[in-house]
Amino acid sequence: KFNSYHQEVIVLTNDCDYTVELNSLNIKVHFLGLLTSANIIKSLFRMRSLIKSISPDIVQSWMYHANFIAFLSAVNRKKIIFNIRHSLHDIKKEKKPTRAMIFVGSFMSKFVYKTIYCSMKSMNQHHQIRYSQNSTYIPNGFNTNIFSPYDLARNEIRLELGLSNK
Repeated sequence: KFNSYHQEVIVLTNDCDYTVELNSLNIKVHFLGLLTSANIIKSLFRMRSLIKSISPDIVQSWMYHANFIAFLSAVNRKKIIFNIRHSLHDIKKEKKPTRAMIFVGSFMSKFVYKTIYCSMKSMNQHHQIRYSQNSTYIPNGFNTNIFSPYDLARNEIRLELGLSNK
């Protein structure tokens, strides 16, 4: 159950589109200002300090740069879960810093608890560039055979909102 866990979010930047929503759910949000900060080392130490003070059961990071920062900052790497939300159709088209994070991440993935992917394609592509096989796939989206348009509900809502069928 969502509310039975204590959750905190550490944002690498100074901004988060979901801060108000997260705070309304009693989820504390911390901002590192890392990507805009001139002092990256200070931000890394701040994140490490936050992780020590929060003492989480897990640290789940999202995407390559955050995975890298979590790996460097986490006290216990076996508590880290990498999360990759990206397919690698042509790694040469990635920006050079991102490409570097992808390859460094393949090494780091062998020392973390697990890596989660949002698609089988992404998982297979990352395994090909030596990301750890200790991974899982959690689908992105929903089953359209179960969750499909429902004309009766559509018509009721359109009527309620005063919208035409067009």
